[in-house]
Amino acid sequence: MLDRMKSSTRCRRRWQRPGPSGTSQTGRRVPDPVPAATAAPTAPQERVKTEEEVAREREEELAKLQSDIDEGTAAIEELVSKRGLLGSLLPQLRAQLAAVADKARELERAYLVRKACLDMLPQADENIARLASELDAAVAALAALGAEWEAHRGPLVAAVIAE
Repeated sequence: MLDRMKSSTRCRRRWQRPGPSGTSQTGRRVPDPVPAATAAPTAPQERVKTEEEVAREREEELAKLQSDIDEGTAAIEELVSKRGLLGSLLPQLRAQLAAVADKARELERAYLVRKACLDMLPQADENIARLASELDAAVAALAALGAEWEAHRGPLVAAVIAE
């Protein structure tokens, strides 16, 4: 099994150790490590800050952070006041919406009645005859209802008078 691990590509890299004269055991050239002392400096040395400069920078940063906090607090207070105002307006707006919806329904009913009247105008003679027949039927129904009521009312009146 050890042979299979050594033969795999992933494990082969693990087994590549520098051999004699700067080559690995697989025959590849291994770069020589560069000592840190011989490496050239990459950045110029920074000037050392005095304690007063550090303290002043900290105070400036604290002042900036405090102003940011104050601005955030003011923004929050403004939003809270707007929220309260809008919360108090909400019931009024709902009532206005309901009133507008009622008015819209009323106007729609009036529109439909007017439209029906205007649709009947071109055939006025036929519609008047039809309306007269419906009116006669309604009068006959009311007369029948009146007679039925008198049939029920008569015994009730007699019972009240008898008491």
